[in-house]
Formats: sequence, C-alpha cells, structure tokens
Amino acid sequence: MKPLYDIGWIVGRMTGALLLGAQVDGRENIPDDGAFILAPNHISYLDPPIVAGFVPRRLHFFAKKELFDFPLFGSILRGLQVHPIRRGGFNRGALQLAIDLLKDGRPITVFPEGTRGKNGILLEPKAGIGRIAQDSGAPILPAFLAHLDNFKRCLRRKERLQIRFGELISASWIASQESNKEGWFTIAREVMRRIGDLRDTPAIEAGLAPRNESAPGGTTDDGGGLHMIRIVS
Repeated sequence: MKPLYDIGWIVGRMTGALLLGAQVDGRENIPDDGAFILAPNHISYLDPPIVAGFVPRRLHFFAKKELFDFPLFGSILRGLQVHPIRRGGFNRGALQLAIDLLKDGRPITVFPEGTRGKNGILLEPKAGIGRIAQDSGAPILPAFLAHLDNFKRCLRRKERLQIRFGELISASWIASQESNKEGWFTIAREVMRRIGDLRDTPAIEAGLAPRNESAPGGTTDDGGGLHMIRIVS
C-alpha cells in the first residue's frame, strides 16, 4: 500500500515544514539507496511521521502491538509500513522481520531508547538496535529531534522543529564489535553518543553544552519550504 505511505509522507512533510517551521541539517548523510537503520531520539508520538517526511526513502517502522487491536487503525498502520512489536522491545519475530527488511535493501527506523525522553535528556538505549545492525550488516544513521514535544510553541513560532541527520555509523565498525549482548550494547551506546553530539551543537538549541569538535558536520537548510522530492523504497 505505497500510496497510503506517500500520503502520510506528504502530511508529515507539510506538518513539519509549514506548521512547525522545520530546520533540517545533514540531509546529505541520508543514503540514496540500500539498507540503513534510521536511529533518532524519541520525544513525541509525532516523531515517526514527521521524521519520515524529511527522508526521501520509504521507511519501515515498528510500534507496540496493542495499536493493531483496532482493525481500521491497524490497517492504516500497516499501509504506512508500521509493524507490530510487543511492549518493551523486539520479540523474535519482529527482530527477524527487521533483519529481513534490511537484507532486502529496505531502510527501517528504530528508536534506540525504546521510549520517549523529556527535556532533551537522552536515555540509556536498548541492545536491540545493535543486534539488528550486526545481524543484517546495515549501517546506522543517527538523528536528533528537538522541540517536537513542544508542538504548540512550534505552531506559534516560539520554537522551531529541529532535525539533524548525522554521519553513518559504518557497517564495518558495527561488524567489528563482539557478537553478543555486550557488543550490541556497545553499538547502541555509540548511536546515543552520536545523537548526543548532534544535540550539543549551537545550531540546535542555545544554552546546550559546547559542540564536540569530533561531531559530524553538515549543512543546515530551512525546511519551511516544500520541494519536489521523489520518494523511493
């Protein structure tokens, strides 16, 4: 049901760009083809559709299976390429599905923290993203979101939605880590460290810690305009 995904993409893009005044950095880091894991911090229920609207690839998502208990809503979620997982993490079936999607060249989104954080605080990650990345051989694209949890302030332009895409964490580095729970946590914590680097840049929010000079660079553009972008799988 790609048409439903494309409609959701347009809605997410318009909401972010026109209503929330999105400022987006690092789009050049998004792969044009092939599999990757988009790994943003998690601050709002709106994170999935909004971040998807600024990625010109058809992403796959995962959400708690209780949301699929309502037949109509469940059908819509499936049309938006959302797959059910149990509350608290990936079960074996969902884990294998994520790996299979990546091996088939399809990008997926995984929120490393597994739950929403508040006030810009990054939480301890789950090991799942490390295992998925290592077993699939896919690189990880860290991303930082700011102010989406202050939706009304963004609407009034007292704040602006910020999205920053970092540099890829290479598949070779991921493969070099131990293939066990400790190694998966090492990968997950590196993802969160990279997200922290993206957070701690003056372009995101004044008053945060000074930028780590080793943090990935990139260019910033104003997402307030709508541009014609072809969405690819």
